[in-house]
Amino acid sequence: MTILFHSTFVNSHMKGVTIRNAELTGNNFDGADMSKSQWVQDTVSSNNSFVGADLSNSFWYDVYFQESKQPSNFTDANLSGISVTAQGVSSGPHELTEAEMPSLKAILCRTAFSEGYSNRDSKK
Repeated sequence: MTILFHSTFVNSHMKGVTIRNAELTGNNFDGADMSKSQWVQDTVSSNNSFVGADLSNSFWYDVYFQESKQPSNFTDANLSGISVTAQGVSSGPHELTEAEMPSLKAILCRTAFSEGYSNRDSKK
């Protein structure tokens, strides 16, 4: 397993990148273009930042988000068109929804999904 720990990928051009068998903790992907990326058997742990990142039209196969007091931040991120499958689930791929990203796993504020925007965690 590869461990990405406190690394910075701010405004990186990572379109189409494959992240396989990795654990991510405390990384910064703010503003990164990660559209059409592939995530395969990864664990997204605490305190990752994807603020303003473009993850649209990506493929997430068996990606697990850990619950945390410091969940990963997807404020202003584009999560539309992400195809999700889970190992051992026969239902096949489906598009990522807000319901699959609960508050202890992800901060959602002005976060784009295919069905619209989520402002669930916006401070009022």
